[in-house]
Amino acid sequence: VLLDHMTGWKIATGVLGQSPKNAIFGVGAGNTLDAFTLYKPLEFNSGNLWNLRFSTSSNFYLTILTSLGSAGLAMVIFFIVRFAKIAKARLQLATTDTLEKGLIASLGLILVLGLAFPAPLLSILIKKTLAGWSIRMLVARIT
Repeated sequence: VLLDHMTGWKIATGVLGQSPKNAIFGVGAGNTLDAFTLYKPLEFNSGNLWNLRFSTSSNFYLTILTSLGSAGLAMVIFFIVRFAKIAKARLQLATTDTLEKGLIASLGLILVLGLAFPAPLLSILIKKTLAGWSIRMLVARIT
């Protein structure tokens, strides 16, 4: 069961509007459950999921915004922009093989899927993809 996007957005804006500190740094890593308890909209309690608690928001980016604030989201956006620049440069090289192109495409797709899926699933996918990319780069340096 996933938290709906509107509720996730309302919780994130509740956290950001609570104090300047929360607007910048959020509620802290791993505290999304506390934010859910404090900032869930009242109408959530009249729905079918009223008795459930969510430790992650509706998608990866709202989880980052809620737990790490605007500073955390800015870091993630910086990472995405940096990744896009590196990926573009790697894809333009004639020496980039099919495996590396696939790993670049996989990580790009995972970052897009972050708009629809919660953080735990994406964290696993990102770790596996980056591990594959790292292994590929190590093998390329050895041979």
